[in-house]
Amino acid sequence: MNFLAIGLVIKGKAEFIENWIKSAENISNTFIIIDNGVDEIIRNKLINHINTKYYLIQKNLERNMSRDYQKILDIARELDAQWIFNIDSDEFIPEIN
Repeated sequence: MNFLAIGLVIKGKAEFIENWIKSAENISNTFIIIDNGVDEIIRNKLINHINTKYYLIQKNLERNMSRDYQKILDIARELDAQWIFNIDSDEFIPEIN
Protein backbone atom coordinates (compact mmCIF):
# COMPACT_ATOMS: atom_id res chain seq x y z
CA MET A 1 0.00 0.00 0.00
CA ASN A 2 1.33 3.44 -0.92
CA PHE A 3 0.24 6.09 1.57
CA LEU A 4 1.42 8.96 3.73
CA ALA A 5 1.19 8.77 7.52
CA ILE A 6 1.32 11.86 9.73
CA GLY A 7 3.27 11.64 12.98
CA LEU A 8 2.77 13.85 16.03
CA VAL A 9 4.70 13.93 19.30
CA ILE A 10 2.69 16.00 21.75
CA LYS A 11 3.14 17.14 25.34
CA GLY A 12 1.27 19.55 27.57
CA LYS A 13 -1.66 21.68 26.52
CA ALA A 14 -1.95 22.06 22.77
CA GLU A 15 -3.79 25.28 21.95
CA PHE A 16 -3.21 24.75 18.23
CA ILE A 17 -4.58 21.21 18.01
CA GLU A 18 -7.77 22.12 16.11
CA ASN A 19 -5.71 23.74 13.33
CA TRP A 20 -3.26 20.82 13.39
CA ILE A 21 -6.09 18.32 12.89
CA LYS A 22 -7.63 20.29 10.00
CA SER A 23 -4.25 20.64 8.36
CA ALA A 24 -3.30 16.97 8.76
CA GLU A 25 -6.71 15.81 7.50
CA ASN A 26 -6.02 17.59 4.22
CA ILE A 27 -3.08 15.35 3.36
CA SER A 28 -3.56 12.01 5.14
CA ASN A 29 -6.08 9.71 6.77
CA THR A 30 -3.48 8.04 9.00
CA PHE A 31 -2.29 9.69 12.21
CA ILE A 32 0.37 8.20 14.51
CA ILE A 33 0.40 9.99 17.87
CA ILE A 34 2.99 9.78 20.64
CA ASP A 35 1.50 11.33 23.80
CA ASN A 36 4.05 12.53 26.36
CA GLY A 37 1.53 14.01 28.78
CA VAL A 38 -1.16 15.96 26.98
CA ASP A 39 -4.29 17.07 28.88
CA GLU A 40 -7.38 14.81 28.88
CA ILE A 41 -9.47 16.96 26.52
CA ILE A 42 -6.82 16.93 23.80
CA ARG A 43 -6.02 13.25 24.45
CA ASN A 44 -9.68 12.27 23.97
CA LYS A 45 -9.97 14.40 20.84
CA LEU A 46 -6.91 12.80 19.25
CA ILE A 47 -7.37 9.23 20.43
CA ASN A 48 -10.97 9.16 19.17
CA HIS A 49 -10.28 10.86 15.83
CA ILE A 50 -11.20 8.65 12.89
CA ASN A 51 -7.75 9.13 11.31
CA THR A 52 -5.81 8.08 14.43
CA LYS A 53 -4.51 4.60 13.64
CA TYR A 54 -2.03 4.36 16.51
CA TYR A 55 -1.91 6.23 19.83
CA LEU A 56 0.86 5.62 22.37
CA ILE A 57 0.68 7.14 25.85
CA GLN A 58 4.09 7.38 27.49
CA LYS A 59 4.36 8.12 31.18
CA ASN A 60 7.25 9.41 33.24
CA LEU A 61 9.78 9.44 30.42
CA GLU A 62 12.26 12.24 29.99
CA ARG A 63 11.98 14.21 26.77
CA ASN A 64 13.73 12.46 23.90
CA MET A 65 12.57 13.48 20.42
CA SER A 66 14.92 11.06 18.67
CA ARG A 67 13.35 8.12 20.55
CA ASP A 68 9.83 9.39 19.84
CA TYR A 69 10.41 10.00 16.12
CA GLN A 70 11.97 6.54 15.87
CA LYS A 71 8.80 5.07 17.41
CA ILE A 72 6.70 6.88 14.81
CA LEU A 73 8.94 5.55 12.05
CA ASP A 74 8.71 1.98 13.41
CA ILE A 75 4.91 2.18 13.65
CA ALA A 76 4.65 3.61 10.13
CA ARG A 77 6.68 0.66 8.85
CA GLU A 78 4.33 -1.77 10.62
CA LEU A 79 1.40 -0.03 8.91
CA ASP A 80 3.22 -0.27 5.56
CA ALA A 81 3.28 3.50 5.07
CA GLN A 82 5.67 4.54 2.33
CA TRP A 83 5.91 8.12 3.54
CA ILE A 84 5.92 9.63 7.03
CA PHE A 85 5.58 13.32 7.77
CA ASN A 86 6.13 14.52 11.36
CA ILE A 87 4.29 17.74 12.06
CA ASP A 88 4.50 19.52 15.43
CA SER A 89 1.22 20.55 17.04
CA ASP A 90 1.90 24.21 16.23
CA GLU A 91 2.79 23.58 12.56
CA PHE A 92 0.32 23.56 9.70
CA ILE A 93 0.27 22.64 6.05
CA PRO A 94 -1.40 25.19 3.79
CA GLU A 95 -4.40 24.01 1.80
CA ILE A 96 -3.42 22.62 -1.58
CA ASN A 97 -5.73 22.69 -4.58
